[in-house]
Order: sequence, then C-alpha cells, then structure tokens
Amino acid sequence: MKTLQPEKSSMIPLLVDTSIFVAFQRGVSRELEDILQAQIREEVTVYIPSIVYFEFFYGVKSARDQKLARQIFEETEFISDTEETGVVAGKIASNYQIGFADSFIAAICLENDFHLATLNNKHFKLVPKLKLWGK
Repeated sequence: MKTLQPEKSSMIPLLVDTSIFVAFQRGVSRELEDILQAQIREEVTVYIPSIVYFEFFYGVKSARDQKLARQIFEETEFISDTEETGVVAGKIASNYQIGFADSFIAAICLENDFHLATLNNKHFKLVPKLKLWGK
C-alpha cells in the first residue's frame, strides 16, 4: 500500500467502498475479483481511503480475514482525505441524510473525480455528480 494523491492517467480512478470488501469476505460477491482483474488489465486504478480501512477492520475479527484484507489492500493505493473533504462530507451528510462514513466516501470521490464501486447504491445514488462504477 502506497500513500498517494491521485495521478492523471487514462485508467479510471476507482474508489472501492467497504460493501465490496465485506461481500467478498462473506463469499457472496465476485465484484472485488472483477475490480482487481480490471486493475491488472490497467483499466482502473483502485484507491482506498482510511474510512474504508476503519469500517472493514472494525467488523473483521479473525486473524485470517485480517491477513487476507491486508494482502488485498496492498494491491491498492491509499488516498488521504483533506480539509476540503470534511467540508464536502458535511454538506453531503446534511443535504442528503447520508451517514458519516458514506458521506466521507462520496466526498473523496467528488474531490478527486473518482468513480465509486459499491454494492450500496441506496445512499450514494442521491449524491449529484457522483459517478457509480459499472452502473
């Protein structure tokens, strides 16, 4: 895992939401595998913010699942939030009645012009200009 700010390239910058990792961990979705394959084909660059790390590791209790998560996260880029992220997230939460974590995830996507890969379209589709990947 590298800590970077996004680079300009022809690949789609893609932030992966916690729901994708949880579904993979539970064995109910192949979405993460598809995303990582797209990264191997150099179609996307996968970014993970600290809020996704927090949400995922908060729910993962077994050492085996933690080790697997760390291996997967090593294949992605870490994206930091900024002061502006907090401002935008606050507006999103207030205007669209979206929870703390999802507001930060949406704000990071908007701030960096990322697409968002999620299995939780219910909240995210409310945010104007947010680009949902594969939808």
